[in-house]
Amino acid sequence: MPGVGKIVVVVVTVLLSACQQAADEPFAKIVPSAVIEIRDEPTQAELDKETQVVMLGTGNPIPDAYRAGPSIAIIHKGEAYLFDVGAGAMQNAVVARYKYDIPSLYPSQICCVFLTHLHSDHTMDYSELVFTLWWRRRQELSAWGPAGHDGRGLRDDGSGYGYSNIRHPARAKPGCIYSQRD
Repeated sequence: MPGVGKIVVVVVTVLLSACQQAADEPFAKIVPSAVIEIRDEPTQAELDKETQVVMLGTGNPIPDAYRAGPSIAIIHKGEAYLFDVGAGAMQNAVVARYKYDIPSLYPSQICCVFLTHLHSDHTMDYSELVFTLWWRRRQELSAWGPAGHDGRGLRDDGSGYGYSNIRHPARAKPGCIYSQRD
């Protein structure tokens, strides 16, 4: 086949040059590695900070090298509330924890998760959130989501740290499902 050798050379050249990305390329992240964070409660500095909204992922079901699955974190009074946990959300939470100095975004410190619906692109990192350092949590993860999770892979595993703590808002009726005094 004429021209096949040239195509192979081009592909190999492209692959080799991609492996030698400079440190300032988008995929390079300088954050601590394999650190276990433990804290009893938010610090006074965290309690005094303004409420923050952090986009952990804005992707969709199509795999994308530049976007994680859907996930938004709201940080209020030193507590992290996640809305959906798409693929890559936990990795981005760790990066954001150090990049923006938000200790409550460390996975074992996240207190609450709200699942808007049970499509896989909104729930892929849920098991990682539940089981990552579960023995280091100061309190059990609280989760809210729509009814119907039993047949979708989000079910209790009997460990006491599984999915049994998902609370179901009254069949997704409009209204307040969570409230906390400051």
